[in-house]
Amino acid sequence: LTSVQEPVSRHAAGLRSVDLDLPESFHAVVVGSATLVARPGSSAFAWEAIERSGTLHDFAAAYPGAVRLEGRGAAWRIAGPGGDWVVRHYRRGGAVARWLGDRYLRLGEPRPLRELRASEAVRARGIETPEVLAAAIYPAGVFYRGDIAVRYVPASRDLAAVLFGTEAVEAERCAAMEAAGRLVRALHEAGVVHPDLNLKNVLIAGPASAPRAILLDLDRCAAGDGVGAGGRARMIARFHRSLAKWERRTGRRVAEAVRAAFRHGYEEGAMAAQSIDDA
Repeated sequence: LTSVQEPVSRHAAGLRSVDLDLPESFHAVVVGSATLVARPGSSAFAWEAIERSGTLHDFAAAYPGAVRLEGRGAAWRIAGPGGDWVVRHYRRGGAVARWLGDRYLRLGEPRPLRELRASEAVRARGIETPEVLAAAIYPAGVFYRGDIAVRYVPASRDLAAVLFGTEAVEAERCAAMEAAGRLVRALHEAGVVHPDLNLKNVLIAGPASAPRAILLDLDRCAAGDGVGAGGRARMIARFHRSLAKWERRTGRRVAEAVRAAFRHGYEEGAMAAQSIDDA
């Protein structure tokens, strides 16, 4: 495989471009039957990965030194151009997962492209989310499968791991929940709706005493002119249902101080937004 430091693949000149309406700095090419969308600094590496292994995810799973990250199906952290990548394969959740697994009907825009667009739109509005490096779609009859590769965020854990793991003390859990509250308020002020706002979709990074909350899994996100009271309530309710689910799963109840930290962070985010409006 081409070195991760090599910016241009010796094979790339033979690629066939695809004309898609993509965010600035992305371009699409065909690799066998797959469509690959990537940033210029990532495309050669991603193209050779698909050429060699068939999919980005299969390549990542077999990559020397790959680190398995748990979620809905495995994601893999690997060394890529410009730093570490996280490569995730799309898998269905809920009742349909039993029947469809990792397959999606070829109706509308594929999920990897939806997530790429949403990520770019959210980042443009000042919301932190991992940078998308590449996305791939693999046709399978009337279905498709998909992968996405994003920039790895070092020293990070999802909010479920912070709240229900054994490493954090209560002060760290409070700080993480306060950061999550600020993130949710920032989403609302930026006009971003995330219909699946659960603990696994909030990544906590940075020092434990002053962490940042980072948004994950944006394929169903929408960025509009605003989020009304009903939309805000639904997002917060979804977040608290996820918290209750983890409490039932682990048999542990989150302390009231930790719950209050979320409310404090949300209110703090409101004051920050007001200060910006008044400036």
